[in-house]
Amino acid sequence: MSRSAAWRELAGAELAARADELDDLLAATGAPATARWAAIEVWLRHNSGEQAWGLVHETPDGIDAAAVFARRRRWGLWRVRTVGRPGEQSWIAAADADRARQLAGALTDALGRAGRPWTLLAADLPEPDLAADALARGLPETEVREGNTVPVVRFRPGSRLTDHLSRNTRSAVAKARNRVAADGLRMELTWHREPDVIAGLLPEVIELHQARNRQLRGHAILDDPAERAEFSDTVLAHAGRGDADLLTLRLDGGLAAFAVGLRSGGELYVYANYVSPRWLAHSGGTIANAEVIRYAFEQPGLTGVDWGPGPQRYKLSRAEVRRTQHVEAWSSPTVRRIVQAARAARAGVRRA
Repeated sequence: MSRSAAWRELAGAELAARADELDDLLAATGAPATARWAAIEVWLRHNSGEQAWGLVHETPDGIDAAAVFARRRRWGLWRVRTVGRPGEQSWIAAADADRARQLAGALTDALGRAGRPWTLLAADLPEPDLAADALARGLPETEVREGNTVPVVRFRPGSRLTDHLSRNTRSAVAKARNRVAADGLRMELTWHREPDVIAGLLPEVIELHQARNRQLRGHAILDDPAERAEFSDTVLAHAGRGDADLLTLRLDGGLAAFAVGLRSGGELYVYANYVSPRWLAHSGGTIANAEVIRYAFEQPGLTGVDWGPGPQRYKLSRAEVRRTQHVEAWSSPTVRRIVQAARAARAGVRRA
């Protein structure tokens, strides 16, 4: 089969109809939870102005390369971007360097057939990454920028739990547990994986999520009904596939801390974790975060914990840093100048 016949451009329902095949490929290539179909489908459902659009490479044995994007018409342009929230890692599935180069070429051809100027943002791709390198070299007008730093704890063969929890962390957890005991509090650490149980606990989890964000920032993103619904749907979509783990830490029955982990690629991605402002003096967050490492270390099939973007101190203990990158491209130098000038003007207005 020739390359022109093998690459197929799919949009909307056509792409959704291939969801199972796409997810098999994403799983086989080690895609993170934020780039698997469960996350893609929820994000698209909650961003109705965006249309699912992508390319797949078909062989007699199925799909062996794919790139899923969201696109919309705006200001006379096609604006194409990787699916997902800013900061969440994206993924382009390519089996090898040759297929990645072919994908970049096929993407350029497909964008060229759009009939209007375009911009493309492939955000939060791994660094390094074959597909990102191929896009940067193969698209007509590109810029590569540094993305987020993501602390990751990796469990290497033969390691012990104490190799992944520092002495300071273990000491802090012991002090926190002693304080809980000294105050006569009953502590319960429980992991939940059953979808109906997780669904029943979500209102309480969201309430704590909001309370901690209000304390830290003066407002809570989950006060917005749309944001709250997307958060819930993301957790429930993964729970329904058996890929969500919810930790609850209770002190005298009240929720003192929680962590939501999403499984993919052999890692437990910490999608959200917060401590209740009420229980800060008892270091519920310290106990819960250490428990995340212990639990993941003992789970068959898990080889690490992805703490998500951000260099908070608790994430960096015994962790290595994984970096991401953004590849941005424009259909021509003129389009690049216009778009960047408009962006600079908007940034100036926001600063003013």
